[in-house]
Amino acid sequence: MKLIDLTQPWGTMAPPFPTDPPPVISVIGTISDGGLFSQKIETPMHCGTHIDAPIHALSGGKDMASIPLEQLFGEGVIVDVSDVCGEFDIIKPHHITDKMEVNKGDILIIHTGFHHYYFNGSTPDETAYFCKHPGPYKE
Repeated sequence: MKLIDLTQPWGTMAPPFPTDPPPVISVIGTISDGGLFSQKIETPMHCGTHIDAPIHALSGGKDMASIPLEQLFGEGVIVDVSDVCGEFDIIKPHHITDKMEVNKGDILIIHTGFHHYYFNGSTPDETAYFCKHPGPYKE
């Protein structure tokens, strides 16, 4: 199995969810004044690559520490729908199954091309990245 790192670069320029403040990184100690370099990081939950634990939207749901690591990786497929789904489009099952076989239990990675709109992408556009991307159909 090949592991694929899906994280986006993170820092003070990483865009948070549109209604949240951006991350702040402050130096609170240096080698010259205390012997150690130290930083304080303040960030909203929805900034950069992250996973929402079930507790985020489900009363009584599990927190991240309760989710076994084995549930966060496994066999999967990557399907590129960037040529058939654009701004505000709905990704329907046939957009995926026309291109790739997906088996029960597979982790499905849907490539929309909207990563280009992230702050360090080739065409940064926070509105497109957060608000105009295609999304999945209920099926």
